[in-house]
Amino acid sequence: MKFAWLLCLLVSTAATAQTTSTYFSDKYLSKRVSENKAKFVEHTTENEDGSITIEVVYLKTNRVVSKTTHKDDMPVGVWQYDDGETTSVRNYDFEIVYSELDKDCAEAMKAAGLGDPTKDNPSINYVSAKPANGEETIFPFLLGKMEYPVAAKEQGIQGVVYLNYTVTQAGKVENVFVIRGVHPILDKEASRIVQLLEYDSGATLNGQPFQVCFTIPIRYQLN
Repeated sequence: MKFAWLLCLLVSTAATAQTTSTYFSDKYLSKRVSENKAKFVEHTTENEDGSITIEVVYLKTNRVVSKTTHKDDMPVGVWQYDDGETTSVRNYDFEIVYSELDKDCAEAMKAAGLGDPTKDNPSINYVSAKPANGEETIFPFLLGKMEYPVAAKEQGIQGVVYLNYTVTQAGKVENVFVIRGVHPILDKEASRIVQLLEYDSGATLNGQPFQVCFTIPIRYQLN
């Protein structure tokens, strides 16, 4: 019985020792202050898998301003943000896929006489897949979702990530993978935003649904 109580105590102590709290005067966490003067608190938790979760809380309302998780500088899990008016999430709960071009898809497009899959081609009765929200191209959407990872900035990492993805006959984005990367931190961020792409409709060829694949560059450049 004494052994069981001691074991319970050790487990409880280990669990509570995972989290540390630091108090700050502003949401940018630029100035540490004592608890009684703080507006925000940052909870840092070391998880069992080696990842570290940082949660920032606005003390007046106990609102979680942000919650992010990293493992060896890589973003993991689902990140949360709340500015008091809107909430948003970023999903990093996936593994980066590295691969070569989708040769089957590329050959099917070549056999159909299709050059640029982003443009309609009346000569072969091809209608391109249409990005959501009436956009002519996907790039305004990608730019709006783009974030430069802090860890990449701190390490001076920049370059162009080349990705391939498929738009199915139903207009769904699938098979997102990196064909030429820069660094895992940027490769994962680029993969994340491409996974968010949506299309109002898939492509058609001779009036029939037609699957297409795209290769796009996403540039990260430090000023």
